[in-house]
Amino acid sequence: MNHLTKTILLTMGALTSSGAYAANCAVTEVYLGGFSATACSGYGASGNPTAELNNLNAITAFNSPIYGTDIFQQVFRTNDTQNPGDADDSGSFNALGSSLNLSITDMGIDAGLNTFTLSWSDPDTINAPNLPYYIDLVFSFKAGNVNSDAGIAYFFFDNFLLTNNPFSTDGEYNLIVDKKLSHNGLYARAGKQPDSQIPGLPVPEPSSVALLGIGLLGFAAQQLRKKQQ
Repeated sequence: MNHLTKTILLTMGALTSSGAYAANCAVTEVYLGGFSATACSGYGASGNPTAELNNLNAITAFNSPIYGTDIFQQVFRTNDTQNPGDADDSGSFNALGSSLNLSITDMGIDAGLNTFTLSWSDPDTINAPNLPYYIDLVFSFKAGNVNSDAGIAYFFFDNFLLTNNPFSTDGEYNLIVDKKLSHNGLYARAGKQPDSQIPGLPVPEPSSVALLGIGLLGFAAQQLRKKQQ
């Protein structure tokens, strides 16, 4: 038996032995504000709300010095058994000693392409305004049963900017397991503001900086010639 044949057989064995967890997530399954997820994990086991939150905080792919290491808070977790056909919900996230309100509306639960709207608001805009605010978000989707190559998958968005206007953005999901949702959830933690990005101020392009430098040099040379005349 040659090396290529062995490799093929081992690969086939790994695929068939994975059983209920054969479906692996892809970051392109979920978009928010026109951007795909930063990372994902699943599909796999799920349980009650506490178990799902604990599973999320144990995912090493979402924790690093770059992404952040703080634990996630559960903003909400819907339950389609109690609210048939309704995947919309809202909740609050504690930020900077105050709170931010987050909500999802117009989310479908059927298999295939679904769209939704993520909205946010700051209940205290006078004493301790929080917006704009960088936040790490995780969307969870429970599609089908774990024993049918589905389960729950988590989709992580790193440093998503909640602006102070507008207060919403569009999202979409199209799960590869192609099953109807059982429930979904939203989780959040504080993001890390990039050093080069200050909300409200444009970041100059390298070419713009270079042109500005050339212009200043030309102006200085012109002034020097005038003094020498």
